[in-house]
Amino acid sequence: MTSIGDRSQAFFNRQHNFDLRSRLNQFTQELSTGQVSDPSSHLAGDFSRLGSVDQAIARNNSYLQNMTQKDILFDHVQLSLGSIQDRVLELEISARSVDLDQQDSAIARIGKNAENAFDAIVGKLNETRLGQSVFSGNATDKPATQTAAVILDGLRSELPLGATATDVQQVVDEWFDTGPTGRFYSEIYTGSKNSAPISISSIEKVDPLPKVDDDAIRHTLKGVIMIALTNQPSSKLGRSEKLDLIGAAVEPLGKATIGLIDMSAVAGSSQERIAQETSRLNAENTSMGIYRNKMVSADQFETASNLQQVQLQLETHYTVTARLSRLSLVGYLR
Repeated sequence: MTSIGDRSQAFFNRQHNFDLRSRLNQFTQELSTGQVSDPSSHLAGDFSRLGSVDQAIARNNSYLQNMTQKDILFDHVQLSLGSIQDRVLELEISARSVDLDQQDSAIARIGKNAENAFDAIVGKLNETRLGQSVFSGNATDKPATQTAAVILDGLRSELPLGATATDVQQVVDEWFDTGPTGRFYSEIYTGSKNSAPISISSIEKVDPLPKVDDDAIRHTLKGVIMIALTNQPSSKLGRSEKLDLIGAAVEPLGKATIGLIDMSAVAGSSQERIAQETSRLNAENTSMGIYRNKMVSADQFETASNLQQVQLQLETHYTVTARLSRLSLVGYLR
């Protein structure tokens, strides 16, 4: 029969073995990671400095994530503006080259090209990135404009038979006017009139993303649609009126080209500031990370010494336990 003393000894051996293995794992982890396994004991329960550093790093990481998203949106803006500029420049060159002797087929081709360009530009302005509409101001959950077909059909429906170029320009001016009597916000733009500077950190802001109601984009749409409206039967709009409209579109297209370049430059400036602030916060996080590591770092020499000591204790424990397990009265009497 096993005595109570023997049971106590067995329990003590198991507990001692567990304690030694736990300390062995602790020192092994500290030696491999370079950090203490029990920060509370190491810092004597004072987590104020460590907590402040962790909060600052978490805050910076939040800003860095936000800046990454905003930089993606500005990249999308740059690509969209580049594509739109190409369309506008192509149309402007075509419009400037038109003369009174232009063949009807050439005029029709310019009108069709403009209609295709208008459809492509509106499509670009209504694209989404990261699940939000880019050119609609604060209304990121909705398209920036009506579809190209809706806008074109709406304008064409208001042109009388035999309309003059002046009639067409008057309707177009009214539709693209953002004033109290204009119809831009009721017929074309479906986004928000409001947009605010974008906070990229606690101390830095950049200009908001461009909107469709910005002058450069309005001039773009206006110039392109004036030429697109020539793509209709002569019974609706005569040859000379079409030529006049194409000529009248040169001015807004010229303004659009300059405006889009300026808009792209502003977006590029915002991206530069985002890059600078990203570098600053990354450097700040690196410095705080080094400081944090120092607060919870383990002394490598002391840890290695403790590890060696525990290994020796564990080996001794196993040796003694093995010898004790082989002891018996019969073996002794022999």
